Amino acid sequence: MKWARAQRGMTLVEIMIVIMLIAVLTTTIGAASAKLPAARLRRSSTSVTSAIRVAYFHAAARSRTTRLVFDLEKNLVWMEESDAPMLVQTRSASASAGADPATVAEKAAIAEGKAFNAPPQIGRASYRMVPFDLASGTAEADEKGKLKLQPGIRFRQVQTGHDDAPRTIERAYLYFWPGGQTERAVVQLSIGDKSRPASMDETVVSVETSPLTGKATVYSEARALKVITDESDLSERKDEGR
Repeated sequence: MKWARAQRGMTLVEIMIVIMLIAVLTTTIGAASAKLPAARLRRSSTSVTSAIRVAYFHAAARSRTTRLVFDLEKNLVWMEESDAPMLVQTRSASASAGADPATVAEKAAIAEGKAFNAPPQIGRASYRMVPFDLASGTAEADEKGKLKLQPGIRFRQVQTGHDDAPRTIERAYLYFWPGGQTERAVVQLSIGDKSRPASMDETVVSVETSPLTGKATVYSEARALKVITDESDLSERKDEGR
């Protein structure tokens, strides 16, 4: 009798309990796996925000033009400072204002006036890398002082005020000036690698900078860079730093 009890199979109730346990475990693991990329995306956006703040204050404290370098191929960010003043050329609607000169004499006079009033030419600035301070809130910095996005997270595109169009390959640069200003910029991050084509339905976060305060704000959407339409947009009152 004891041998017969030992050889009995599983009852229907026991089978159902095992199936329910497997279903619960599968659901739990699936939910955790789905949240993991989203958590990495948020963490990467926080790292980019920290890098922007560090560069902003570094430029003011050191009185040097500073820039962030975004390596769109390797998903890296690092900070560099200049050894000389630098002017960043921005987009312009027109090269000059007023009517065109009608005569050769007028053209010669205008050319001579431009040459006389032109400011001294500033040599091409050189930059050196400044490692991120691990104590400054950029805890994701590696031993070389660079920030790397979380695994599975990439730069979707980066556009700054001096770019004509968003950059999706190679490198992008965001400049900070000693006077306490930076460029308007939008840094988009998404889940996946570069082999995945960009689409509107992918999960994207955008880090947008405020030019007058240096504040970086994170949005859970693919935001585009705001286009400056008139001089009023450059006012402190129009700044949307949040």
